[in-house]
Amino acid sequence: SHHGELPARLADITQVPIPLDPVFGKAFEYERNGNVVRLHSRPQSGHAPTSYSSNTYTYEITLKK
Repeated sequence: SHHGELPARLADITQVPIPLDPVFGKAFEYERNGNVVRLHSRPQSGHAPTSYSSNTYTYEITLKK
């Protein structure tokens, strides 16, 4: 539905519901770079991301043609 490409924004996905981050219950940050998408979880309120990423997660999805 996106002409074989990953959507530019997470909000562009309308065919299925987009779940919240299961760890923190918040929306993922979405970053697209060509055929790779990264979903970043945000730290809980009042917490800054740590340099060793123990309170944030990144999921990477690659579209192969």
